[in-house]
Amino acid sequence: MRLQERRTELIGLLFSNLSKTITPVTLNSTNEELQMRVDSLADDETYVYRYLKGYYSRRWIAETLFISKTQLNRIIRELCRKLGVDGVKSMLRIYGRLKDNLPEPIDIKEIDEYVDRRMEKEIQAKLKGC
Repeated sequence: MRLQERRTELIGLLFSNLSKTITPVTLNSTNEELQMRVDSLADDETYVYRYLKGYYSRRWIAETLFISKTQLNRIIRELCRKLGVDGVKSMLRIYGRLKDNLPEPIDIKEIDEYVDRRMEKEIQAKLKGC
């Protein structure tokens, strides 16, 4: 029985530490609070967030941003963590009420700039490794 108690205690500690880093949101959260979270997203997370809200498929997003599906899934996990939701469906339900809920037309120039920045970072990382 002591083992079960210890396990319960460790699980409680784990979840208490997780809840300290990112506070989960609810349907009652204010639009200002939600917008603050969206504004704090990184560059790649912002693109993925916008495309997910536009109901684009994961495959399309990965191909458009020139990233692997694995990398896209990692970005989505981090995105959901930062937004305080447990998945894409929750994100769409809670964040769908913000003003930008309609997808913007795809700006090829904007995507090209994003890909150029991403490629530049990868080249610099490879040069540092040499």
